Amino acid sequence: MKIEVPVWTTIILLSRRHAGADVPETVAEDRGCIQVSMKPRVAALWKMRPHVVLEDPNLEALPLVGAMKATPAELDEAIRRLSAIGDRE
Repeated sequence: MKIEVPVWTTIILLSRRHAGADVPETVAEDRGCIQVSMKPRVAALWKMRPHVVLEDPNLEALPLVGAMKATPAELDEAIRRLSAIGDRE
């Protein structure tokens, strides 16, 4: 039986220092009873502007702004929003 299920895979690179020179275009695993093949998207945080994170009302990604290509004002905004959370969560 063959079942094709769409799965989106993203490799998030947090730091240029730990990024490999090449990310494979396709990754495949065969474990006998299951075979998975994917073409991962790569997100290098240090190359990304944080506006998408800052515009999102959810707070989960705010700590990543420090690793992104942020201006001092964007960093201040992320810190302000994170500080406002306090012990609420």
